[in-house]
Amino acid sequence: QQQTNKPTNQTNQTKPQAQNLLQQQQQNRNTMSNIQDLPSYQQAQLQQHLVNQQVKDSLHLYMNLVEKCFHPCVHNFRTKYMDKKEETCLTNCAERYIKASNRSAIRFQEHQAMTMKRMQEQQQQQG
Repeated sequence: QQQTNKPTNQTNQTKPQAQNLLQQQQQNRNTMSNIQDLPSYQQAQLQQHLVNQQVKDSLHLYMNLVEKCFHPCVHNFRTKYMDKKEETCLTNCAERYIKASNRSAIRFQEHQAMTMKRMQEQQQQQG
């Protein structure tokens, strides 16, 4: 019985997530239409800024991953290869770190979407 309840709970949990995703997609479409209204030089500047931010975020993720996983897992520097235990530790740690980072990013996006929605609702009530 517990196994049959799990899919139902997961389905119930995914409905709000799907609604949030649809709201985010609509906001992205609105943002994209606003971006298209910008002059071409500002679009290029924005594009370059986004690329730079993406590179910065990737480097930050990599540096944190090294700090959190490499140092605790790799101890033997007598050979140029890691032993099986170190490889396993590093792989597991990296997978957990990336999953946690992705989950945090999703939660942050959901929070941002809810904040934007609340702000829009407040503006509509005031206006």
